[in-house]
Amino acid sequence: MLKLRTVPEKYTEEEWKKLVQEEPKTLLTSNSKLRKANIWSFAIPAAKATIVKNGELKTMTTCPSAGSCLEFCYAQSGGYTFSVSLLKHSKNLNFAINNKEKFKEKIISEIKSKKNLHAIRWHDSGDFFSKDYYMLIRDVMLSLPNVKFYAYTKSVTLFRNLEEDGLIPQNFTYVFSFGGKLDDKIDMKKDRHSRVFTSEESLKKAKYFHSSMETGDKPASDKSIKKIGLVVHASLGHMRKFKKNGLLNGKEMS
Repeated sequence: MLKLRTVPEKYTEEEWKKLVQEEPKTLLTSNSKLRKANIWSFAIPAAKATIVKNGELKTMTTCPSAGSCLEFCYAQSGGYTFSVSLLKHSKNLNFAINNKEKFKEKIISEIKSKKNLHAIRWHDSGDFFSKDYYMLIRDVMLSLPNVKFYAYTKSVTLFRNLEEDGLIPQNFTYVFSFGGKLDDKIDMKKDRHSRVFTSEESLKKAKYFHSSMETGDKPASDKSIKKIGLVVHASLGHMRKFKKNGLLNGKEMS
């Protein structure tokens, strides 16, 4: 099992407590894949996070429906666990939870400032961990009806309930991703969903739209596209582990 990090070893608890309460300079980021499609994203720590609640450091779960995906979580490895990235994502979450109105004001302002914006992606790491948190994000989306928003999520039950209650804005679409505890609740014929494939050939054969450097994740932001495919790039050893855990050609890790 992947060892989850919530506080870099270089910081004491008191140092982390002070740092994580600082207001983030910016809330939105992008990367080479998203930037190609003029997509910006908001991230929080993957799996778990340590932030301040009621004046004390608390560790909370940010991906409550994660399952076998935790074994190879992309956002709990590589650059996402560097001190700078982990601190930024933790600040984002701490700010959103403890300064809701300032968070909404700040992120709405940032979104409005983006030129030629195609879409905003929620959580290139982390997930919707509660209804209260989703409702905060929903307020942002309702304030910007002409902006397109999307997310990958494993919180299947949460979103089933949100749909039943009519709480999904018209300018938001979500994609269920496999590798969680609730995979059996995803209807592959009806639900928007994503899968990981070993090659472009197997992806195309299964008739999935490819989310890649070339497409810039645009398929995931398009409500009309139900089946999103991703090609995994890993060593032979990791490929074997992926297959053993059922994370390839039918299970999605993002």
